[in-house]
Amino acid sequence: DSVLAKQPGHAQATWNRALALGQLDLGLAAAEAFDRVAGLGEPGWSEEARARAAALRRDADERKASWDRGRRAGVALVRSGALPADDLVRAQPGLCRHYLYHALRTAPSRERVLSLLPLGEALDRSLGGSRMAALVRATALRPRPEAALRDTYAGLVTQTLALDASHQDAYLAQLRRKGARDLLLSAIVVLGRERRMTELLAELAQAAADPWFGAIAAGAQADALLARGEPLAAERRLLAALAECTADHADYRCVDLEQRLANLYLILFRMDAARTHAREGLRRARQAVSYRASVFLFPLAEVARGEGDFSLMRAYLRESELERPEECTVKRAVHELSAVAHLFQLEPAAARSALDRAPRCDAPITLARADVLASLARRGLGGEEAAGLGTDLEALRPTLEAGLRAHADVILGRWLALSEPARGGGLMRQALVDTEALPAWDADAAKARAYAHVSLALEAARQQDAPGVLGALAAQAGVPVPARCVLALAVDEERAAAAWRGADGSPEVHFEAVRPSPALIPAALVPARARAALAGCSTVAVLSPPPLHGMPRLLPPDLAWSYRSGGAEGSQAQGLDRRVVVSDVEPPATLGLPRLGPWSATTRDAVRVAGAAATPARVLAELADASEAQIHAHGLVALGLSEASFLALSPDAQGRYELTAGQIRQTHLRGRPVIVLGACHAARPAGALHVAWSLPDALLAAGARAVIASSAPIPDAEASSFFEAVLARIRAGSPPAAALRDERRTLLSRDPDGWAQDLMVFDTP
Repeated sequence: DSVLAKQPGHAQATWNRALALGQLDLGLAAAEAFDRVAGLGEPGWSEEARARAAALRRDADERKASWDRGRRAGVALVRSGALPADDLVRAQPGLCRHYLYHALRTAPSRERVLSLLPLGEALDRSLGGSRMAALVRATALRPRPEAALRDTYAGLVTQTLALDASHQDAYLAQLRRKGARDLLLSAIVVLGRERRMTELLAELAQAAADPWFGAIAAGAQADALLARGEPLAAERRLLAALAECTADHADYRCVDLEQRLANLYLILFRMDAARTHAREGLRRARQAVSYRASVFLFPLAEVARGEGDFSLMRAYLRESELERPEECTVKRAVHELSAVAHLFQLEPAAARSALDRAPRCDAPITLARADVLASLARRGLGGEEAAGLGTDLEALRPTLEAGLRAHADVILGRWLALSEPARGGGLMRQALVDTEALPAWDADAAKARAYAHVSLALEAARQQDAPGVLGALAAQAGVPVPARCVLALAVDEERAAAAWRGADGSPEVHFEAVRPSPALIPAALVPARARAALAGCSTVAVLSPPPLHGMPRLLPPDLAWSYRSGGAEGSQAQGLDRRVVVSDVEPPATLGLPRLGPWSATTRDAVRVAGAAATPARVLAELADASEAQIHAHGLVALGLSEASFLALSPDAQGRYELTAGQIRQTHLRGRPVIVLGACHAARPAGALHVAWSLPDALLAAGARAVIASSAPIPDAEASSFFEAVLARIRAGSPPAAALRDERRTLLSRDPDGWAQDLMVFDTP
C-alpha cells in the first residue's frame, strides 16, 4: 500500500497485494486486485491474473450456490420430509442439521419422524458420534404436538407465516400450556425471543442436553451478563459453550459464539483475543454458514484500526463491501469507519472523501458520522452537511440510551464551540452531569465523560486559558489542581494542549492547532518551556487522560514525576506494617499468556501468596491490610470497559481467575500500601481515547498510596532486587516518585536506555 500510494499503477505491488489478500481469505478483494493487474496488459502476467481472479470469484459463487441449494433442500425437508442429497449433507452438514431439528418438530407422525433416520445417520457419519440418529429415535417415541401448533411452527420456519408481537406471545404461551417443550425451545429461537426469555431458554436447553441449543442459550445469557456489567462472566459462559460446541462439531452454532467473543474482546480492548476469535469465526463461517462470513470482517477491521494497521483495516472493509454490495448499511459503515481512521492519521481531506462515499441510507445520522463532521467542521471541511449537524443530532437523540445521548451532546458541544464557545462548553459540562448517575461499567458514558473533559481542556487551551486546561484535566483525574509543580496534557486528533505550573506556581499554556504527525512521541508532547519551568520541582504531578495516561518517558529520567489520580476519600494509613508478595501465579491456559519467571523477592517477613493459592479472593484479602505489596502477574487491558481490566491470577474452585479493577475499587486498602505491579506491560497505554488502563487507578481509588508499573518487559533476573531497593527508599521516607528516580539513576548509569526508563509511578494527592 505504501508503494501504491506513491504510484497507483505499480505492477509488482498490485500483484503482491492481490496475493496477500488471497492469503488473508479476502477472495473478492484479491480478485479485484488481480483485475487491476490484468488491466495493465503485460504479456503472461495479465492472463494469469485474469485466471486467478476468475477462480477466486468462482469459489465465492460456488459457496453461495451450495448454501442456496441447502436452504431450498431444508425447506423441502420441513414441508414434505424429502431428504437432501448425500453430497449436500457432506457439503453442508451444519445447515442440514439445522433443518433436521425443524423437520423433527413439524413431522405429523411417528412414521415421518422415522423416515428422517437416514439423514440423522448421514449427519453422524459426517460430524462424528451418534447424536442425531439417537435424537430421531427418541423423538419417534414421544407424542406429537397438536397439528395446529406444528403447522404454525412450520409456517414460521419456511417463512410462509408471519405473526405480530401479540400473536407471538399467544403462541409461545400456548406451547407452554400444552407442555410442547421441544417445540417451545425452537420457537423461542425462531421468533428471536432469546433475550426476553433467557431463563426459560436456558432451562429448556439444559433439559435438551444438546450443545446446539446450549450455544444459543449461552449467547442469550452472555447478553444478559453484559447488560448487568459482568463482561468477564459473559466471557466464561461463552468460552465454556464454545468448547462444548466445538467438541460436538456444531460449527453452524459455533460461528455465533465466535462472533460474540470477538465483539466482547473488542469491548474489552483485548485485541489479540478479538483477532483470534474473528479469524476462527471467519474460517468456520466459510465452511459452515457462508452467509455469516462477512460479519467477521468488521471485527477484524476494528482490531486492525485499534492497532494502527490502517492498510489491513481497509482490506477487510473492502471485502465486506464486495460481499454485500447491495446493503446500504454495510457501505455506510465501511466508509464511515474509513473516515474515522483517516482522522486518526491526521488526513482530514481523505476523511472528507470517505464520508462523501458513505450513504445516509434514509436513516438518522450515526454518532460516528456526527463525530467526523464535527472534526471536519473544525478544519473547514464540514460542508453543508455539517451545517445541519444540530438538527441531525436532535433527531437522533430520542433513539439513544442515556450514555449515548450524553455522547451525542458532547459531539454537539464540540461543534457548537466553533461558533458559540459558551453554549458548546455548557453542553459538554451538562453531559458530565448527566453521566454521573450512570454505572461505572457503561462504556458509552465513559466515552462521553472522557471526550467532554478533553474537549473542554482543548477549548480552554485554544483560548490560552491555562487554569481552564488544568481544571478540566484535574476534574477528569478526580483530583484538585496542585498549586505548583503540575503538568497537564491532552490530545484529540490533530490538536494538542499542555498547561503547567512550575515551582513558582505561575500558570502557562501551550496549544498546538495541528500536530505535525499522528505519532505520540513523549518528548515532543511536553514543550521545552514546560520542562524548563518544572526542572526546579522536587516532584511533578502529571494530569493526562488517555491515550497519554500511562505513557513512559514523558519527562526526563532525572526528574521525579508521577501520574496523579484520585484516591479513596478520607483514606489514612492505619499504622500497619505488613508486606505481601504475590508470585508464581497459574492463570488458565486458555488466556494464552506466557509463563512468568519466578519472582525472587528478598522482602523480609513478607506474606508470600504463590501458585494455586494466589486466587483473586486470597490476594484481595491479603492486600487489605498490607502496607506494601509486590504483585508478579499478568495484567490485561479492558479499555472499552475499564472496570474489567484485571490481573490474571490462579483460578478458584469456581474457575474465577480475574481480579478486576471493579472488584479492587469496591475494597478498602486500610494500610495505604505502595504496590509494585511487577508484570510486563502492566501500565501500557493503548489506542483507546476514553479510558486509561485502570488497575493502577483502581488500586489508588481503593486506598493505595502509590503504584509502580511498567509499559515494557521486566527482566525477572534483576527486577526483584531493583524494586526492593526502591521500596527501601520509600520506607525510609522518600516519596515514591523520588525513590524510583534515585534508584533508576544507578541502573541507567550502566544501561542508559534500559528497562527502568519505562517504569512509572501512579499516585494520589
